[in-house]
Amino acid sequence: MPDKEENTNNQDHNFIEFEDRDIERLQNLAIELYNETARFFKNKEIIPTLQYARQVLETIIKLTYLEKESRSLPKKFKLAATIGSLNKKKIFPEHIRKDIEIIQDYGNRASHPGLSWLVAGDTIRETDMFKSASHLNSLMQHYFNTYYPKINSRINYITIGRVDILKGYPLKIMLKILWIFCFFFLFILLNIPFEHIFYSGLTNLTANLNLKKDSFSKDIAIITLDEKQYDKNDKNRRENYARLIRYLADAKAKVIVFDMVLSGHSDYDLELINAVEYAKKKGTHTLFVLTGKENYIEDKFTDAGFEADFACYTESRFGHVVKIPVRVIKDGFKIQYSIAFNAVKLYIGGKINPKDDILEIIPKNEKKNIRVQLLEPEIIRIPGNCAAIEKDDKIYEILIRISSTNTLRDNNRHFNYSDIYNEDIKQPEADKLKARFNKKIVIAGGKPDGEDFFWIWERWKEKKRYGMELQADAVNALLQETYIRSLSRQSRIIIIFLFFISGFALSLLSFKCPDILISAILPALAVLFCFIAFINYNWLINALYYYIVFITPYLMHKRIYD
Repeated sequence: MPDKEENTNNQDHNFIEFEDRDIERLQNLAIELYNETARFFKNKEIIPTLQYARQVLETIIKLTYLEKESRSLPKKFKLAATIGSLNKKKIFPEHIRKDIEIIQDYGNRASHPGLSWLVAGDTIRETDMFKSASHLNSLMQHYFNTYYPKINSRINYITIGRVDILKGYPLKIMLKILWIFCFFFLFILLNIPFEHIFYSGLTNLTANLNLKKDSFSKDIAIITLDEKQYDKNDKNRRENYARLIRYLADAKAKVIVFDMVLSGHSDYDLELINAVEYAKKKGTHTLFVLTGKENYIEDKFTDAGFEADFACYTESRFGHVVKIPVRVIKDGFKIQYSIAFNAVKLYIGGKINPKDDILEIIPKNEKKNIRVQLLEPEIIRIPGNCAAIEKDDKIYEILIRISSTNTLRDNNRHFNYSDIYNEDIKQPEADKLKARFNKKIVIAGGKPDGEDFFWIWERWKEKKRYGMELQADAVNALLQETYIRSLSRQSRIIIIFLFFISGFALSLLSFKCPDILISAILPALAVLFCFIAFINYNWLINALYYYIVFITPYLMHKRIYD
């Protein structure tokens, strides 16, 4: 028992008991110190102002401890430890915690100028005095309004004008503006590589998951030429082309597209030209992919009413989504369009209205215009054997979703050349076969061994796809308006600007976003929005990137300037 009583006495000796009159004396001390602070402030003595403000802070913390904890204070009073203890119990509101932190920080700097935290350039300025005095006013008013309102009314608070508060702030404002501009332009520069990564990841995933059924136009038919008809060394193949053109013209096909190259001389050039003229009289347009150095071929086909296409196809593809050249710009020459775009223009009738990054087919009748938002122009290197397009020409492109193999090679859509010219076909069946090409775009091409094909992923397996099937997908995408839409460069810059400014504005408000909203809910909603926009509406909108643009200035501004 004596030991226990002795320990209790030792503990009591470590504390100082306070009665009401002692607390009153401490309050008077706080007011006296505050008045001294005001005097130094009025004389613009920076260091004394900050030092006395810290003493006022220490006195207010003692008074708050006596009001909330007990009527005794430890003899070895430690300001930082006591503030930490009171903050753990959430005695002070958030804005008062901020006041305490700033007053303590500036007071420590003024009292101990040689400490290591004073790095180069971190000197005490007049604006620090204004800031500390402003927060000291807030702290004093909070304490006396909370516990002794009558005393609060007798205190002459420091008057701080707005001009004083803003002194020295132009530099900070300029730094903030510089920070905003740097990050804003950084996001613009990063947008292009992020968009390419986004195209690759999202389109491959959605295509392999088959999240949307194929939508293929009934106005498209495909004919596969036999190997002999596609053999470039066989000069007689043009006779077969001429025969097919006449057949499809009689079948009242609207547009015939040959996905093949014509080059060199042939004894059947005249017959092919006559077939093109015959088809034109029947109301059927004929398109070839024409390359080669024999200019007379191009001239003769043009004279025959031939719609030439000169586009060479790039190899930049993203899985099931393919970048299709749509518009070719040659310096000093007229603007030329790819074979798929020409085919659709001839099919619906009308004219092409070109703009910087938009192509529009305006039909003669009242049908809806086909308006295509093009991708960024790319400078690509064209192989030397492509005479029509040379290095450094610009090619505009669109993105299309490739159809499934079963859809493209359906027996009601896909035919073989040998099936059309089969002597065993009787007349009624031949007429039915012809009817399948009536008023359609017919795309003819071959499957040459070792060339004009590419690999696609379909249901997690690689499958071979041929050039004419790519042309069919491009034509279908334009007719059905299911080509993938992407935002223009101007639209992306505007969205980046709006999201960036919104995030920065949010950081200036007292509202604080919940962590779960920033780290989980908003990113999840952004990803979901990407999928919904792409799967249901064919829009490629990288919402996750714009979320990063929005949240970065909010987080960084909070950490840098708070």
